[in-house]
Amino acid sequence: MRVAEQRSIVRYVQETLEVLGTTSIRAAREASLLREYRTKLIADVVTGKLDVRAAAAALPEEPDDPDAAEGDCPGTAGRDDTRG
Repeated sequence: MRVAEQRSIVRYVQETLEVLGTTSIRAAREASLLREYRTKLIADVVTGKLDVRAAAAALPEEPDDPDAAEGDCPGTAGRDDTRG
């Protein structure tokens, strides 16, 4: 393999890694902002700053057997709901 070809490959890999690094940083920041928003939303509901009674009334009824609905939502199988 020629040196020019190797340099071209190295440049391509470096550029690709830079894009991936930027994307990773952006995704981590967005995840952090979503966690912050979730925490604030929960605090606002608990303290009464946000009234969710109308939204709660519009929710569908829960099944009598909570296990009957298991698996209805894609991607939730085996999910540990204790995570924050």
